Amino acid sequence: AYAENSAGVTYGADVEFSTPGAIATVTTAAVTNNTTGTSVTAGGNVTADGGATVTVRGICWSTAPMPDLSDNVVNATAGGTGAFTVQITDLDPYTTYYVRAFATNTAGDTFGEQVTFLTPLADIDGNTYTAVTIGTQVWMGENLRVTHFNDGTQIPYEPVAGDWIGLSDAGYCYYGTDSVTYKPMYGAMYNWFAASAGNLCPSGWHVPTDADFMELEETLGMDEAVLESNGFRGTDQGAQIKSTTGWNFDGIGTNSSGFNAVGSGLRLYEDGTYLHEGNRAYFWASDETTTNRGYYRQLNGTIDNGPANDPEDRIRREGAVKTAGKSVRCVKDN
Repeated sequence: AYAENSAGVTYGADVEFSTPGAIATVTTAAVTNNTTGTSVTAGGNVTADGGATVTVRGICWSTAPMPDLSDNVVNATAGGTGAFTVQITDLDPYTTYYVRAFATNTAGDTFGEQVTFLTPLADIDGNTYTAVTIGTQVWMGENLRVTHFNDGTQIPYEPVAGDWIGLSDAGYCYYGTDSVTYKPMYGAMYNWFAASAGNLCPSGWHVPTDADFMELEETLGMDEAVLESNGFRGTDQGAQIKSTTGWNFDGIGTNSSGFNAVGSGLRLYEDGTYLHEGNRAYFWASDETTTNRGYYRQLNGTIDNGPANDPEDRIRREGAVKTAGKSVRCVKDN
């Protein structure tokens, strides 16, 4: 500071300060290692520090576009310039995420461009699945084949018929007790206790309720008046969800929905035998009809050329004894 009068000019003591410089320059890298459905590697590159030290850099991410520091954040291990990577964990399978790299110096925060990625639909065993959107629902396009609940607990495997029918808790098997042949084709078979456990499907997905199936059927054109009826209902809704292959005789469907159901058969509750491979499909719902029965859906093939709207074109709704072995399809949580 200075002052001037008739005697001259005088100055105060020096005070030192520095200007903050400019914000840094950062780019966002492509996401890699996106194979498990629950974690990915993300990163970025601070190409210029703007004349001030970058103290923090990392990744922000969200299920909504243009994430910032108010969303999920993973910091890199150190500041400074150059490339960096971080791990993003605890992601939900088959979910779209948005990420941006960021860097902070004394001039403020700056962000790289947005990168979008879709996590695969994978279970805890690492099996991956296709998925299909039908109306407002997202369904697995294949039968479930996981052998652990999503908390890591092993589901008991029971190939012995006499032991299978005596189960009073969760269990699974493979058609014909032949995992090599049938696991890739049909997935696993589960009793109702496994299907209703609440953690059979990948995180963010669930075994469909009876109401979920009815929503699917109504989306495909089934009359609301028959949705809660038992037996074979509807017109061609069964054909719409049946695969164009994997069925005996002429029991194939149009698969216009993309659901891609195949004739995976079932395991009987009475004696543990396997039946109807290639000619029927059965899917558990997670809710029960009575204390010893759970809801399911059934699709039929045919061995003749019957009229339109025969059972092979329709969907059966019933309750089955909980120790039966049936397939499971998962549906994404809302």
